[in-house]
Amino acid sequence: MAKYVGIFIVKYLVEDCCKNNKKYLKKGILSKLYTSLFNTAIFKYFYNGIILSFERYFECKNKLRNLEEIKEEEEENSFYFLVWQNFIFLIFELAQICNEEGIINLIFNIFDYLLNEPVLNSLKIFELESILSLLMIIGHRLELDYPLQTDELRILLRNASLNSTECWARKMILLMVELGAVNWKIVPQIEEFYYTL
Repeated sequence: MAKYVGIFIVKYLVEDCCKNNKKYLKKGILSKLYTSLFNTAIFKYFYNGIILSFERYFECKNKLRNLEEIKEEEEENSFYFLVWQNFIFLIFELAQICNEEGIINLIFNIFDYLLNEPVLNSLKIFELESILSLLMIIGHRLELDYPLQTDELRILLRNASLNSTECWARKMILLMVELGAVNWKIVPQIEEFYYTL
């Protein structure tokens, strides 16, 4: 039963605000539930439901990002794209407090999906900002706990910086490359180069 509660909660958080014409979720709802249930007997089942729900959304990634054909009148503010934004927001929020293999594998799969063709050159700024924010928060932890995947991420970021056709995206990706070289922290030299006019 707890598994289905986890599935339902993710579905509710990802889709309900879109149906009610709200663009963004209230922060912290999923992470509060996760933390509250962490030391209970049902936690494992609840967590499995969350991961299963996230995996289902990830399977629909092309439709949610509007890469598959959908109605012409649906643009960036379409229901699908809002669901995609909420999915990214929720999974990255949970990754900040959870180091379980299921969530981390999904995170690396999202990085791989967004930083390769055909998505790379159609990235939205919120997607790169989300990756950047997450890496600044958990990059060092990923480095310690998942060194092989983090090395692959560095290669992926380097290649993305070379292959991106958008100047603003290339600059953000280069920032991530440089952050990876300094334990995912903003040092004065990086701040001066990327954040001053």
